Amino acid sequence: MIKHAALALGLAAVFPAGASTLFPTVGEKGPPQIGIGLAALVENEGYKDGGTETEPLPVFFYQGERLRVLGPQLTYRVLGDRDNYIGLRVDYRFDGYDKDDGAIFDGMEERKSGIAVGVAGQLRAGPGNIYYSAAKSASASKGMYATIQYGIPATVGGWTVTPRAGVEYFNAKYADYYFGVRAHEARTGRPAYAPGSAFNLDVGVDVHRDLGRHHTVFGSVKYRRYDGAIKDSPLMEKGASPRLNIGYLYRF
Repeated sequence: MIKHAALALGLAAVFPAGASTLFPTVGEKGPPQIGIGLAALVENEGYKDGGTETEPLPVFFYQGERLRVLGPQLTYRVLGDRDNYIGLRVDYRFDGYDKDDGAIFDGMEERKSGIAVGVAGQLRAGPGNIYYSAAKSASASKGMYATIQYGIPATVGGWTVTPRAGVEYFNAKYADYYFGVRAHEARTGRPAYAPGSAFNLDVGVDVHRDLGRHHTVFGSVKYRRYDGAIKDSPLMEKGASPRLNIGYLYRF
């Protein structure tokens, strides 16, 4: 649940796919940039008894010519330039839950967060950018996930506003781990369930504004529509997950 994300010293929990609208693209030449700050994240993941939770998140950011670190997410550019590139990514995913997260999880084994390793990149396409990633969990679920999004940045009254939309894919192992119920966990009102692979729809808007050389304020609104296979899980109360965040970054 969201409380696991509070352990992150990072921005990846806030901008999982849209950080390129806020920071220089991997591969941009120049001296490294370093930033720290604070964000507030409000989210309802859709689980029964979960409710809406709000957490403060410390923010850490590093951008070099090839290496970007956004908290628990590291991307290393292998090929390409600032507009079109592909790189290696290591990401700590703050998914999962334990029995203390709600009554629906009583008798369930803990679903842990974990490290995922894969590829990620960006393609310039028309007025916007395509952001894509694919990774396999190296711990926890051992499953795979992939994302693809398209965003178009625009300047509105001094703000950079980037609406975006995309699709997120979970393979069966990944979806079953976080949204399924194993046979020995089944109870009255919580039957055994395996959702299988799933495609979720994501839409959102990222905004940011530089206030001088060192200061940036930012925010994001995201809405995820779960695949019907996840929505039908006995663990789920809602078929969607809204997220809101606002924050401040100081650049050295």
